[in-house]
Amino acid sequence: MKIYISIVLLLIASSGSWAQQSVDIDKITSFHTFEFRSSPESLPGKLTLDLTISFGVNYYKYDDRDLRALYDNKIFDINLGYRDDLLEYVDFYFQRLNQADFDRMKDELVKQYGDFIVIEAVEPGVEEAVRWEGNIVTIDLYRYGNEAIDLHDRNKTVLAATKPIQ
Repeated sequence: MKIYISIVLLLIASSGSWAQQSVDIDKITSFHTFEFRSSPESLPGKLTLDLTISFGVNYYKYDDRDLRALYDNKIFDINLGYRDDLLEYVDFYFQRLNQADFDRMKDELVKQYGDFIVIEAVEPGVEEAVRWEGNIVTIDLYRYGNEAIDLHDRNKTVLAATKPIQ
């Protein structure tokens, strides 16, 4: 009888880890409908050039009526970064999430990508920052307070994914 109970307990304990298997973050090809390495012309929404920096990187503001919320949080802004006309960065901006909503978003990301690491942000005004990091892909979740240097970041939460063009 003890052997049967042990087997059942082992199966129950194992099933929890099967249900929460994460993907290899470096193998992802898209992040919430945005296909990495795609061209600006491939998107259904509206792109507006926001910033051009050296090394062939253009940042755009993105607007799509079908993409208004993520993880049950209203999206404030979406920024996309293209290097040589290939998508490399995706940034979702939200109004500053309270601790419960921030933790809920973290939990959803853990379900998809596994455990995160807490990072020490070098930028002033960051109240909390976590990262999912592969060898190529990184996903960051930041919560800014009122002291952020960039006015656009103040009192915002940012979910950013990067898959550099190699």
